[in-house]
Amino acid sequence: MSNIYPENQTYGIISTKYLKSVDFTQVMRNQPAQARYSVDGLMFVIKWREDLEPTFITDKKVVPLSILSHRACLKLMQTPEWSGNPKSRTLK
Repeated sequence: MSNIYPENQTYGIISTKYLKSVDFTQVMRNQPAQARYSVDGLMFVIKWREDLEPTFITDKKVVPLSILSHRACLKLMQTPEWSGNPKSRTLK
């Protein structure tokens, strides 16, 4: 049985300023609406298999704020920046 969230996935925290530069066909969520966004709406998460880095990252058209392992990404998602009340957020 395969793991739903395998350890061989890499996660990128991306600024929303790059949203239109991300080719969602190269990552595991294939539409911007499916991405996980920070509470303030300024960042989102993409994920890919570690052996298939998206070309938009390789060629530096998109520069991630950070690249994380599965475990590190889960830890980040538990912070107030990512799990706060979206109704109280102010989009900039």
